[in-house]
Amino acid sequence: MALTTTLELVRAFRTFRPDVVVAYGLSNAFVARLLAAAYRVPFVFHIFDSLHALAEPAFLAPVARLVEAAVLRSARAVVLVHRGMRSYVREMHVRSSKVRFIMNGFELREADPEATAAVRGRLGVGDDEVLIVFVGWLYDHSGLRDVARQLTESDRYSGYRLVVAGDGDLLDELRDLAGRPGGGSRLIVLGKVPVSEIPDLIGASDVGLFASNLSPAMRNVVPAKVDEYLELGRPVVATRMPGMLAELRDVPSMIWVDGPEAALEALAARLAGQPDPRAYLRELGLASRGYAEQRESWATVTDRFRAVLEEVRTEL
Repeated sequence: MALTTTLELVRAFRTFRPDVVVAYGLSNAFVARLLAAAYRVPFVFHIFDSLHALAEPAFLAPVARLVEAAVLRSARAVVLVHRGMRSYVREMHVRSSKVRFIMNGFELREADPEATAAVRGRLGVGDDEVLIVFVGWLYDHSGLRDVARQLTESDRYSGYRLVVAGDGDLLDELRDLAGRPGGGSRLIVLGKVPVSEIPDLIGASDVGLFASNLSPAMRNVVPAKVDEYLELGRPVVATRMPGMLAELRDVPSMIWVDGPEAALEALAARLAGQPDPRAYLRELGLASRGYAEQRESWATVTDRFRAVLEEVRTEL
């Protein structure tokens, strides 16, 4: 795959000289940076994640960090989408004059009551049950193992259900937990789900989950799943991590926890004494919508990003 990508990049540069190169990954960014230098094309890094921390196998991370730092420092501009990434690029010794901050766009969305009711019915979730949703890659550090075990092993959480949509490291283990008698019925593991079905799945839920362990990969970022939860007006149970706090510390609909082992306890404590827990969560979710309304639209974000590309293109 790496060889195929490299050959395709070489072919592209030989066929036409691009005005700007924008990189997102790491291995392909390194090759693209070399070609951009050879063809005197401006190079921009649009960074969403701590890329070297995602290297597999993990022992390659130190080498990946050296490569990532070199590519970042050599870029004409580095565009960040999370406030927490500012400290990250400083650690990489990227000059502040190169850094541009453009948050991802937001699309305020309304859940379709009929569609979400149909989803809850298909999943077998009762009107009196609180449905927690997790969407995305099932990383080992996602915290899902701890949450799923607590949910399936303790009758204290009998009024809660967790639906998981995604593929990854923990899929088989979660399916095993969901297949166990008794509390396993509280865990619904869908595996891969078409992107088009995700909004209705989140809309059918009462609260989003991002109770990850504090890992290097998650330390500075706000995952796209959290944006999706907030766009659809859902409160979020989330681990206190520097990147998340930098972005969302003051959003009232965030339910902060110290780690995945505290997620269900924190949610249960918040709902204790509420005559209608789901109605309370809907009310809490209004603060999510208030935050979403303050964010820039994708059209505005696109215009700002285009301006950065024009800036670096005309610097040559």
